[in-house]
Amino acid sequence: MRRYREMFGSSNLPSVDAEASYLCGLLLARAIRRAGSTEVHAVRAAAWRDELQAPQGLVRVDEENNHCYLTPRLARSRAGFSFEILDTAQAPVKPDPYLTWLDLDDLAGGARGRPGHGAVAGQNLRVVK
Repeated sequence: MRRYREMFGSSNLPSVDAEASYLCGLLLARAIRRAGSTEVHAVRAAAWRDELQAPQGLVRVDEENNHCYLTPRLARSRAGFSFEILDTAQAPVKPDPYLTWLDLDDLAGGARGRPGHGAVAGQNLRVVK
């Protein structure tokens, strides 16, 4: 974060996209260094054995789908480009980039396709397919 602020100013914060891009480049560079080669299989295997502490917490690559374990947070947006963190997972969560574990019927309380049914009063979360 120190180097980011030196480059872009102390009032600028990195976006989620900037952090993700930085982490991808860093994980790739570390994997190439560990593999001692740019051979794809060696680099991939080295990436699976790595983990690092990022601004968002511990990050590592899942060898089943090549996406990163991340620590989810639920937050409320506030004025001034900040967030109020409401809840944080206890540990990084296995990535499910294709929503293979998601059961839409469970989310909608068995009433998928019927707006308002199965929803909890006051809830603002909705699943968009």
